[in-house]
Amino acid sequence: MNRNEYRSPTEAEMRAITARAHKLRAEATREMVAALGRAVARGWARLTSKPAGGRIGAN
Repeated sequence: MNRNEYRSPTEAEMRAITARAHKLRAEATREMVAALGRAVARGWARLTSKPAGGRIGAN
């Protein structure tokens, strides 16, 4: 087949492509949730560890 000719994917190829896309999306979602959890934990730790009576307006 000439490289310039388009051939639509077979049913098996479409299933493989779809399965890979779902797997990649699941991995990305897991990583995003983990990163969000770490960010929330850091923010919470920073809020709860501030000394009372610190400088006003200090972050």
